[in-house]
Amino acid sequence: MNNQGKEIIPQTDMTKLTRELRVTRIFCMISSFLTVLVLVVGIFFFLALHEVVADAEPVIQQIAALDVDGFNLALEQLNTTLETVDLEQVSLAIEQLDVDALNTAIENLDTAELSKALENLNNAVNALEQLGQIFSRFTSFFQ
Repeated sequence: MNNQGKEIIPQTDMTKLTRELRVTRIFCMISSFLTVLVLVVGIFFFLALHEVVADAEPVIQQIAALDVDGFNLALEQLNTTLETVDLEQVSLAIEQLDVDALNTAIENLDTAELSKALENLNNAVNALEQLGQIFSRFTSFFQ
């Protein structure tokens, strides 16, 4: 005991406490480092997730705009149509198809003549569109 009535800690206990304090400091530094590491990894993960969400946003908007009821109705109609198809009849029709005659017809197809016919058809459509525009301008004077 010292002169104030307090007990003095022996030197061996003080050494022991100093050692324990060093070990505690090391564990605190390690846990602080791991905490900072987890925080940095979390930030990088959040940034990467943000980029993925930004890239996926147009897809998400298209999915949100999708008419699910209309899509389901179309699938139901397709299913009903497929159920009413007589597959045996289709099989018989395919068996009766003369593939050689079809190949011969395709080989003998005059693509130049077909192109000319399509070009003439396009020209006729354009002429009709122009005539329609002229007619609509003409009739607009009388309204």
